[in-house]
Amino acid sequence: MTEAEYRKDSEGFDIYYTTVEAWGEIGTPVTPAMLDGKLDRFFYLVIHEDCHDQFDLPYGVEEALCNVIAYKAMPVFSRERYGANSREHKAVSEYASRQEALTRGTNASYEQLEKLYGRYGRKEVSAEQLLRERAALFRKAEKALAWRRGALNNVSLANDMTYSRHYPLIESAYNALGRDLERTVALFRRVDETKPSRQAVMKRHRLTDDKSVELIRAYEAEVVKTIERALAEAMKKR
Repeated sequence: MTEAEYRKDSEGFDIYYTTVEAWGEIGTPVTPAMLDGKLDRFFYLVIHEDCHDQFDLPYGVEEALCNVIAYKAMPVFSRERYGANSREHKAVSEYASRQEALTRGTNASYEQLEKLYGRYGRKEVSAEQLLRERAALFRKAEKALAWRRGALNNVSLANDMTYSRHYPLIESAYNALGRDLERTVALFRRVDETKPSRQAVMKRHRLTDDKSVELIRAYEAEVVKTIERALAEAMKKR
């Protein structure tokens, strides 16, 4: 569907229409969009999408993990490949640093929106006030997060949160392991091997719909516990 067709069929709803440059777990092809882009974005896509081929974690965890690996690996690779004083290394390092800052900003904006909806849920604000305050929040966030005016809404922010929500947790694990990428990858391989199955999570939480938001949340929560246990064990072995 074109964007115009999509918007016509989705009238009255928040929508987010976009295209992707690459998609891991399907052979990870190099696309024309990747070749036409900048070097920093190319580095990011190759590392991030390759990461998806290495793990089988819930997307809310895996997207954040692949971003941590990409943002930490990009400056290391560019320094080795082009030299510490090169333009390429500077551009790649700045990209990674900027994206990490946007990740933190995304989490902060979502937290504000979550609080606003909490107030609405407790009937502290009317529907009209909710929409007014939400619009103001989105306008402010669009500037902070470098979004096109009018593009940020519940759906686009939710999409970004898939990459951002667990980023602080995974980054903290990376820092605890001495900012060592090899040890970080090894830790998450153990997490992948020892995580509970979706079926086990469904049974534990008495869920019957394998596509429900309740399962998504419960599965992510169980994997977060697995990460915390794996990290605690790794720290004991130091």
